[in-house]
Amino acid sequence: MKVSELIKVLQENNKPDDEILVLWWEKHNFDYAQDDEMKLTDEAWLEISNEFNEWDSAGEEIGEWIADAVSEKAVPNDEVTQ
Repeated sequence: MKVSELIKVLQENNKPDDEILVLWWEKHNFDYAQDDEMKLTDEAWLEISNEFNEWDSAGEEIGEWIADAVSEKAVPNDEVTQ
């Protein structure tokens, strides 16, 4: 996903002060060292990004962890003071 697309989605669906949970991966975290015999090209990273975007169950375990945490931390409405 392009950064510009992510920013657009975030702005359309959230207020600036909303709390969100975010994970992301950037190419530079996976680049090989300059003197390595291998290189991760921009084209290869784009291909990886596209494959990830098509992966329907990506993040499923993380989503399950969040759902479990929500269940554990949620409180009944009558206990909430505003």
